[in-house]
Amino acid sequence: MKALKDCELLAPAGDKNSFYAAIAHGADAVYLGTSDFSARASAENFSIEELGHYVKYAHFFGVKVHVALNTLVKQNELKKFLDVAREACAAGADALIVQDVFLAPLLLKLCPGCELHLSTQAGVNNAEGALMAKKYGFTRVIPARETSADELRAISAVCETEAFVQGALCTAFSGQCYMSSFAGGSSGNRGRCKQPCRREYFFGGEKRYALSTSDLCVGERVKELCAAGVTAFKIEGRMRRPEYVAAAVDYYREILDTGKSSPEKRSALMRAYNRGDYTEGLNFGQKKDFLSPYVQGHIGEYVGKITAIKGNRISVSGNRNFVKDDCFKILRGMKETGSALAVKSGKGSDFVLVKQGDARPGDSVRITTDVSLFAALAAKKASREIKVFFRAAIGERAYAAAECAGRRASAETKEPLTEAASRALTADDVKEVFLKTDNYPYSPVTETEISGKVFAPRSALNALRRELYAKLFDAFAPRKASSTETTLPEYPAGKASGKLAVIAEDFSFAPKARPFDAIFSPADYNDDAAFEAFFENTEGRKRYLYLPAPLSSADERIVAEKIKGFDGIYGENIAAAAFAEKYGAELFAGTGFNIFNGADIAGITEFTEKYVFSKELSLKEIGELNAAGYLFSRGDVKVMDLGYCPYGKRCERCPAPARDALTDYAGRKFKLRRIRLASCRFEIYNPQILCSLAPANANLIFNAVLRAPEEALTLLNASDKEVKSLFECTAGASVRGVL
Repeated sequence: MKALKDCELLAPAGDKNSFYAAIAHGADAVYLGTSDFSARASAENFSIEELGHYVKYAHFFGVKVHVALNTLVKQNELKKFLDVAREACAAGADALIVQDVFLAPLLLKLCPGCELHLSTQAGVNNAEGALMAKKYGFTRVIPARETSADELRAISAVCETEAFVQGALCTAFSGQCYMSSFAGGSSGNRGRCKQPCRREYFFGGEKRYALSTSDLCVGERVKELCAAGVTAFKIEGRMRRPEYVAAAVDYYREILDTGKSSPEKRSALMRAYNRGDYTEGLNFGQKKDFLSPYVQGHIGEYVGKITAIKGNRISVSGNRNFVKDDCFKILRGMKETGSALAVKSGKGSDFVLVKQGDARPGDSVRITTDVSLFAALAAKKASREIKVFFRAAIGERAYAAAECAGRRASAETKEPLTEAASRALTADDVKEVFLKTDNYPYSPVTETEISGKVFAPRSALNALRRELYAKLFDAFAPRKASSTETTLPEYPAGKASGKLAVIAEDFSFAPKARPFDAIFSPADYNDDAAFEAFFENTEGRKRYLYLPAPLSSADERIVAEKIKGFDGIYGENIAAAAFAEKYGAELFAGTGFNIFNGADIAGITEFTEKYVFSKELSLKEIGELNAAGYLFSRGDVKVMDLGYCPYGKRCERCPAPARDALTDYAGRKFKLRRIRLASCRFEIYNPQILCSLAPANANLIFNAVLRAPEEALTLLNASDKEVKSLFECTAGASVRGVL
């Protein structure tokens, strides 16, 4: 079993300052995005031209660089994506983080020597998904953040795993969120999420942040993840400031090195960024602190209560040191009531100015910006000892060599040295020259040999140093060989032939409907009567069982019994392909596979001829692919799979099977649907149904999972005009696609 201290600590680098902070504070690896194809498009990121410099800097300290190219790629972007990947590999990147499994064959050809890591956006949460990743050449999987410790153990037995231990959590199951797309055309799968989950909703009888998760902080429980076989611990935060990166790396570096965390490191982390006083996430089961329903954003660390208010100044309990420009949030109970700012430095309790809000005595005060702490975190810089050897003799060129971590470089002056007419070169002169590091992270130790009374122009020695130090730096990023070919993949072209498939829970409408393949999505997979009714109503039709994207081993045991009698399974991510092979069932690849480009079509058609294009593609983009997939064109739009219970696992509050809803600021109602397997999970649906103008003879898939039988029949048989007159509709991405 891997020792805790041998696990990799992976830190985010959304910009150069966070990059330097991660290395200075002890990260083993950093992950960063390029200007294109990064799932954090709003981060500063790194141009492909400057990437080589940062790779060399990291490698100088023995730190690996993982480049995130973890977005979905449209067909007209595919060549550019491959070019960027090849250039990142050539710059010395150690690994590429990729969301799309089917891009792997192209990347392996273009980027030899560069590891492929499968992004959490691929939604792997079981061993079958890991087996598929390994089959396609991925050496590491970053499992979905909903994955239990038991499933992590099973995945880690297949390949390396990288688990999130700190930072923001997505509320939706990884890679299966389309809420931002349907709310405003900005796709989270393409790095442009507008975070509708962080907004307030009316839910459960009150207005609150009903989908906003607390920040993850696993802390010392990384020991359990290590015991489960996890290779690397990942800190989320490419959108966070460098002080947060520094504090988070400090905190986990201490745990990995000593097995314990100190109160000081924990305090620094909370002050740097803390949403919801943290949660341990879902690896260890859902706890009450998983959501942060009443306070949005950073709430810092508790420092005391308001004891008195005089004018716009407040007194805080405890004899604390505050520094000018320290910032605070004020909370009453669980809700934010105001904020405050320290207007001068000093020890005591009345150095805070109330900026806004309704502060009262007894309210809690939490520090969110600690000026002194942040300055101390930023002050730490990384440097590493290098050994410099210098030799000088009359009539010879001065020679210098530098060595560090097995890498070596050497240089000579352009001209031979002459005899000194007066003052000769000394070892102290040489040391003074080479102690100037030219902004390289060097800590030079010099050894000097001078034969005779030598004269060496200072300009010549400075030029020698600059050449030597540049060569040594370059030695830390040997360029990897990479193919220059960017040939796009061939895939089966074809014309659709007007086939139809329907997803529903209640198929009692089926005998009256036109021909279609039936995809059964039961609300309760343990309900034998519901299965019997499905088979009775769909006699003579081809039948598929809907396989949810989050699927545990316990869930699989239930599904394995139910697959009998079905022609196949309809799945939402790559694990479904493995399940289909395992149980000898036909695969119907759903929208959750995110079929976006020709490489995806080439990949999925190795498993099945039945696949659905991503619901984030426009009709024009689908048409340009010239392939015979299915088009999701009508019905209920699932925008989220939740891997947790939004009712806090308090079953008495759950209204299911009745449809509850989250109501947003505009009065739009996002319906919830509860699914039961080994445990409950929930789906969230768009307020409007999809009704897009499908091309003639297209293969279509309709979703009637929320519909009563009469409504489902209408969705199947009515014209587009009639559907739009009867239902509140959206065209979704069909017209404009997504950003």
